[in-house]
Amino acid sequence: MTDVVDLPAAVADHASLFNDAVRCGDYATFLATFADDAVLRFADIPIGPFKGRAAIAAAYAAQPTVRWRDGQVADLTIAFD
Repeated sequence: MTDVVDLPAAVADHASLFNDAVRCGDYATFLATFADDAVLRFADIPIGPFKGRAAIAAAYAAQPTVRWRDGQVADLTIAFD
């Protein structure tokens, strides 16, 4: 059975958790929102899919969205449909 969710609120919460994770570098709280068998796919990016929370966690650890060097952004990945 699928839970009924307030989609705009759920998306906002998910984005907020992701942003917090990027800021502090700790993805644990963000990753805890994924089901054990969740699948993460990226559109138009040649990586993934990642199947399962453990694989998603490993992907974020190996390829963080933002990388810093000497206090400046060195690598930032953003994708839009």
